[in-house]
Amino acid sequence: MADDLEKSAKLALSLVEGIDVSKNATLKFEVADVKIWANLGLYFAEKTRGGVALQTYRQKNDSTAKAEAVKHLAQSLAYWDEV
Repeated sequence: MADDLEKSAKLALSLVEGIDVSKNATLKFEVADVKIWANLGLYFAEKTRGGVALQTYRQKNDSTAKAEAVKHLAQSLAYWDEV
């Protein structure tokens, strides 16, 4: 699920990349909406991955899973900051 969400979000971002919004206020807001929703998608993908890794750490006391959880959750925060 997280992979599909990430793929869709990155596709959305690539579709609006390079669109000149300087002459059209409505287009500017539409592109901004796409970017917000795409970053929310990336946020939820990383948050999901982080949650799974955290639960794996809790159940198996696996330090690798703990590090993975921290990595994914930190990345989710970066996407949240974009929103």
